Amino acid sequence: RFADNEEKQIKDLKKFIKEWDSDKNVVFVTHYVVILSLLNIGVSSGEIVVVDKDLNVIGRVETFK
Repeated sequence: RFADNEEKQIKDLKKFIKEWDSDKNVVFVTHYVVILSLLNIGVSSGEIVVVDKDLNVIGRVETFK
């Protein structure tokens, strides 16, 4: 379960993002709890959140209304 391993999983994800060495974008499809833990923001179901490599939110796109 995520809650049981949250600290390690978020740490590993942040490390992966920091070490991403490509001119290409990377796309993650994940759950509300991961986004909340990583970015400290809540999201709607299906919402798209665009962030930079430093995890600054660049934009958000709501897909369901």
